[in-house]
Amino acid sequence: MARKNPRIKVKDVKELYYSYNKDNQLEYFVRFKPKNTNPFPVKNYTEIFSLYDLDDKKHLEEVIRLRDYTHSK
Repeated sequence: MARKNPRIKVKDVKELYYSYNKDNQLEYFVRFKPKNTNPFPVKNYTEIFSLYDLDDKKHLEEVIRLRDYTHSK
């Protein structure tokens, strides 16, 4: 089934997308692309790390920080 709201690429940020859920809450998605392999599926970082209560700017900063941390491991 297709998503009601499509994922939109975040400008100037690698592998990061955003969308609004059915409750009109902002959600960020991260795609992993390991070297020499197929990309992993897109994961909803807002849901995984429970970031719904943050304002928009802080939300984006936290998702980028978490993405960088997970990519470094």
